[in-house]
Amino acid sequence: MLIPKVSSHGVLCDTSKGAVSVSQDPNVIDQEHRSLLSHIDIAQLVQESYDEIAPRYLQWSIPSPARLKYLGKLLEHLPEGATVLELGCGAGKPCTQILAEHAEVTGVDISAAQLVLAEQLVPKAHLIQADMMSLNFPKSSY
Repeated sequence: MLIPKVSSHGVLCDTSKGAVSVSQDPNVIDQEHRSLLSHIDIAQLVQESYDEIAPRYLQWSIPSPARLKYLGKLLEHLPEGATVLELGCGAGKPCTQILAEHAEVTGVDISAAQLVLAEQLVPKAHLIQADMMSLNFPKSSY
């Protein structure tokens, strides 16, 4: 059975055989693979992928200077007692941690494994496992 996975470069992998097929151009994917890809739940694929790599991703990822710069700008304008919604919070390091020092934070991530790490790293944050595209909060919640 073909279990397709697509990288960010459009490379298609048949994980049942461990072989990489087609091209790096997603427009070149053949019809058989295209029809298989149309049946993939992309959110589920993202969730399973981040669940699988969560501890390694935490060790590998380092905060970018740009992200920290803009986080600092946000904090300059954040009123005391603010409520913040962070989408794609991952393991919570370092942005959710820093935000939680200044605000009431709700972190959302699709990966249960990432949120297990976030619970340990940011115990003050309220964490929700969800696809950010399907969130439904009351109007003016954040």
